Amino acid sequence: ELGKLREELELEIAERGRTEDRVKDLERQLRIAKAAAKRKPSPRPKRFGVASLAPYAKEQELPPKVPSPKNSKGVWLPALRALPPQPAKEDRLAAQAEAAAARQACLSVDSQTLSRKSRS
Repeated sequence: ELGKLREELELEIAERGRTEDRVKDLERQLRIAKAAAKRKPSPRPKRFGVASLAPYAKEQELPPKVPSPKNSKGVWLPALRALPPQPAKEDRLAAQAEAAAARQACLSVDSQTLSRKSRS
């Protein structure tokens, strides 16, 4: 039993030594960190009217895309008045041909009057 107690005592002494070494190491790291903090220059005081360049330091990211609604909630209203019926396709084509012929005749008459005026 005495040997067992001695072994436990030796283990406790070794553990205490490791703990002391760990504490010393942590205290050393703390001193180094404090010294580094003292060496850092103090930030400049803010000047009135001078903006920081932080918004321009990096490229702005695009805004998130807004998903379009799946179902359209648009309302279709009825027409206020009824549209007149469209003339038949043959009638329309005949009217367009007549209008084109009239324009052509008008242009040819104008060119004839211009040629007469240029002679005199």
